[in-house]
Amino acid sequence: MAAKTKKTQNTEAVQKVTVRGIEVEIDAGVFDDFELMEDFYEIQTSNPLRVIPLFTRIFGADQKKVVLDALRGDNGRVSGTDATTFLLEVMGAISPNS
Repeated sequence: MAAKTKKTQNTEAVQKVTVRGIEVEIDAGVFDDFELMEDFYEIQTSNPLRVIPLFTRIFGADQKKVVLDALRGDNGRVSGTDATTFLLEVMGAISPNS
């Protein structure tokens, strides 16, 4: 007998949050992605540079540029720590009870 599956529909497909005065729109389904979880795992265990494709996967290429420009310091660079902290703050704003 085949297993039955139930389809659910997310009513909030895109969430808008503002962190540090930067408004971003995040697809609520982006976190239900095995490859994204794999990126998180690699960041935690062995490869902190996986945060770079993770950042792009969460924000998308166009929005990533806007975010990085907003985080850019007076020296013209974006601190890796600042970008990572911003990402964590956005994730906390989207799911404050997690």
